Amino acid sequence: MPQTIFAFFGIWLNGAIAVPVCETLKEKESSFILKDSGAKIVLREDSLKSAEMLRKDWKKQDLARDPDDTAFLIYTSGSTGNPKGVILSHRNIFVNAAVGADYIRIKSDDSMMSILPYWHLFALTAEIFTMLHVGGQIFIPKSKSTFLKDVSLFKPTIVLSIPRFAQMLKRGIETLPKEKAKEVLGGRIKYFIGGGAPLDASLQEYFLSIGIPIYQGYGLTESSPIISINAPHDFKIGTSGKIIPWLDGKYGGAYRFEDGELLVKGKCVMKGYWNMPEETKETLQDGWLRTGDMGYIDEDGFLVLSGRKKSLICLEGGEKFYPEFIEEHLKTSAYISQAMVIGEGRKRPSALINVDEEKVKGLPREQVDKIIASEIKQLTKDFQPYQVPASFLVLPAFTAEDDLLTNTQKVKRHKVLEKYKELISGILVSLFLFASCALRR
Repeated sequence: MPQTIFAFFGIWLNGAIAVPVCETLKEKESSFILKDSGAKIVLREDSLKSAEMLRKDWKKQDLARDPDDTAFLIYTSGSTGNPKGVILSHRNIFVNAAVGADYIRIKSDDSMMSILPYWHLFALTAEIFTMLHVGGQIFIPKSKSTFLKDVSLFKPTIVLSIPRFAQMLKRGIETLPKEKAKEVLGGRIKYFIGGGAPLDASLQEYFLSIGIPIYQGYGLTESSPIISINAPHDFKIGTSGKIIPWLDGKYGGAYRFEDGELLVKGKCVMKGYWNMPEETKETLQDGWLRTGDMGYIDEDGFLVLSGRKKSLICLEGGEKFYPEFIEEHLKTSAYISQAMVIGEGRKRPSALINVDEEKVKGLPREQVDKIIASEIKQLTKDFQPYQVPASFLVLPAFTAEDDLLTNTQKVKRHKVLEKYKELISGILVSLFLFASCALRR
């Protein structure tokens, strides 16, 4: 709702710090954030009834005069523990938005339709502050659940996207002819800007084929967030785009790789973690932000990411790989809603699968197993043999309510392993006979 945007500026007019929080967080995480941040006032969306109310309630004084004053505390998803409060300044956000907008060549006659929540830094920077920078428009629908209806009404030129949204949208329009698909999407969308998680190349190829490409980017909350992005004038499917100019020497920034890990420094790097000096020291070293992401720059100058440094899997025979690449491929199946690949110290990897319940409704378990086995085999046919899951286990849907997903839909790997320890041990020992036989070559 637009009042959320007004609230941010009301907070800053009073020299205070905004702490946007996901409304679906469990009580434990919400309580932690409330206590850790030291918040003095809590604003609920349903209390922000009008801009007029906000003008009356906020005193127009103490406007932040220093661009390095703290603007936001953005609490990361906490896939490995308690959320961390990322300290971001006004300069961090506005430099990232301005440089990103100029690089992608967003103009004042462009418009975006809001589908992502404003506790998501991708939406805050790439939507609110980008459009403020260029003087464009933002359409804010009353509900996020009526995208196809609203997009035809608002007719935006750009929409921010995350992989899960792209997957669902494809399933809703892929049977339509190209021109009809574009018409259903409002007829004016030039492209999607992708972020939030890696996007499988097949999804990018589909949207490119209907004339509405997804320009995939990459970033972290700790980098405000955009580090690289594909652009209309310079893109390559299967990559995260080119490093954007705030990391050029012109802006005082830089980047490098250390043992394959990407490190960045510059005006968009966070000030640190709130109340976490040791974690700050570990992540920020001499001004360099250790991203924790492994990758390289290819021969054409595009960033290619391999996976998270901490998620590297080493098999019994010494073969190593990052599971994210396999997981994203598996999730392109219409039958697979979530996937987590495991196998540390084992002969072959295994896949933990969530199925799309609507797709398999009424089917016996044996038939579901056959479908999933076939899907995995087809989707991994071009992989190295050691990367192909030798077994799989269908599990109940991972949810944020069960503390198995973060609020940005990333799997909490350690929580899944802990909750399903006995079942997982079973497939790793016995290789879940049916799936093993169906998938082995």
